[in-house]
Amino acid sequence: MDAMPPQLRLRPAKFHGDTVDPKDNCVMLVEDMTSKLNVEFKQTTIEFKPKWLTQSPSAPQNANTCRCCALAAKKYADSKAETPNSQSIKATAGAPQKSPNEARVAKKPAKDDIQSAAQSGLRHTESDDDKRKGAEISVKDKTKDVEKSPKSKNAEPLAKNPASIAKEEAKIKNSHLSPDNYACPLWLDPEQPTPAGKEKIRQMAIEQIFKGDKHHAALYNILKEKPTLVRLRDVQMLLDKKGPLEASRTDDKFCMAMTLRDCSLFVRYREDSQGRVDAKTLEAKLADLDKKNAAWKFDEWVKKERDLIEGGWYTGRGNMKNCRLQP
Repeated sequence: MDAMPPQLRLRPAKFHGDTVDPKDNCVMLVEDMTSKLNVEFKQTTIEFKPKWLTQSPSAPQNANTCRCCALAAKKYADSKAETPNSQSIKATAGAPQKSPNEARVAKKPAKDDIQSAAQSGLRHTESDDDKRKGAEISVKDKTKDVEKSPKSKNAEPLAKNPASIAKEEAKIKNSHLSPDNYACPLWLDPEQPTPAGKEKIRQMAIEQIFKGDKHHAALYNILKEKPTLVRLRDVQMLLDKKGPLEASRTDDKFCMAMTLRDCSLFVRYREDSQGRVDAKTLEAKLADLDKKNAAWKFDEWVKKERDLIEGGWYTGRGNMKNCRLQP
């Protein structure tokens, strides 16, 4: 601890003030799964969340979308909707922004003022005229620059509304949740065959889950032969047979099931002299296994499940075409 930088010695703010129960006599030592540096070989570590490896027990009988894909669809739709405070943002954003054409019109009175002053017999010094002509030239030059700019072809406003900016940022942040991009975790199940015509969808899902690693296919084929994914799936089902809507707040097994649905899987491997995955070196270990706190999370779990059911997200509202449950 003393050797660590000060900023790394503190836990997240939400855990400040929490203490360890002195009666606890069980601890878990977790291996450091980061890649080791060695000049003799290249080692790589991939971290991902397997998530829900089966459908939610409380999903509707006619569901055609798994729990993870349903939640992703809802989050993606929410990110596309207007932000709750967008109206207040618009109200305080000031007058509407002018288009480039309107901006040019606003600049023209400088020339009209010169002509009007000359017609009325007002005398301008040479320096005043030069300044005004210089201003005209500057405005014209800037107008030409705007006309030459590729952005002007789309006639975009000079500045975007803060609400629009927030909306665009949310869309970018949640683009991985879209029907085209989301990787359904059910494709990880080694015991589930790939339906005809779904080969490419499964391949893309595996590649995305493995963070685009060039060896993603080989890594998954090796991982399938290990008990990790099948065991994780089976224990998730064993500990929760009812689903969030029928679970009890005091059910430790349910809380553990939710823990296993949000744990992380570290996959570490080395390449051989030919640049291929050395299967003998592949390690797969779970982490983030501290049990969820029902006092904090139970109401949230129930609300999410109810929203997914009542909103039609389990029955295809989000059009999650890459979900394994899609026909």
